[in-house]
Amino acid sequence: MHLVFGPSAKGTLKYFFNNNPSEYEGKIINICDDFSIGPVTHLEQVSGLMDRLEWLCDFFQQIMPEDCAEDFESECAECYSDLQRITPETTLIIWHGENASDQIGLRFLVSLLKEQNLYEIDMSSCSFVSLAQCSPEQITLLEEHIQPVRQPKIDHLCHEWSKLKLTKDTLRIFLNGHILNVHEDYYDSALLNNCTDEFQNAAKVVGKTMGQSSQLVSDSFLDYRLRILIKENTLKYAGKLEMLKDFDIKLSEV
Repeated sequence: MHLVFGPSAKGTLKYFFNNNPSEYEGKIINICDDFSIGPVTHLEQVSGLMDRLEWLCDFFQQIMPEDCAEDFESECAECYSDLQRITPETTLIIWHGENASDQIGLRFLVSLLKEQNLYEIDMSSCSFVSLAQCSPEQITLLEEHIQPVRQPKIDHLCHEWSKLKLTKDTLRIFLNGHILNVHEDYYDSALLNNCTDEFQNAAKVVGKTMGQSSQLVSDSFLDYRLRILIKENTLKYAGKLEMLKDFDIKLSEV
């Protein structure tokens, strides 16, 4: 069984297995959560999970129609249910890249499933940031890097999770091999640097900021921060504050 982070990663791996013979073909569980944002406090407990789902629901309701936010909450709840149903004899392969969400998710999963027969594919060994960015040819290469997660590494990842789960921050980055908590406005300066005195579509600003960032940051979080900057009157907008494509933004006059 394969554990991957995000629908794009699942789609990439599913396409690969459907079109390429592989001895590792198996069920794919999408961990559809972005662990770089939101609370992760005691996520292995029901109370911590419910707190996170509540935060995520509120977050997505600010940037998308309510029914879409509810769909996402339902997908997350189903994902965590899938994890609880994994049987003890199941062999698991965790695919993870060099980004905050995957690295936090890796620590959470290993802590949760440490009694399982665990394997990993560390995509950073081939300089890949995320599975979703890989071609079928690259996945063939990655399969050669499947390694068992040995006890010293399990102990290390569990120890790191024991520290992470006590934090109350809602934004994290991955820098020089370390997970760092940062303030929620971490990406604001990058967003503002891509804004001008002329209106331009918000999706363009977000896309440009994502492309320039050394971090794997989601368009959803940058969308959220744009709306905060609008509320603070740092940015002005024209159009409807619905989806990113529906409004333009520019710097407010000083």
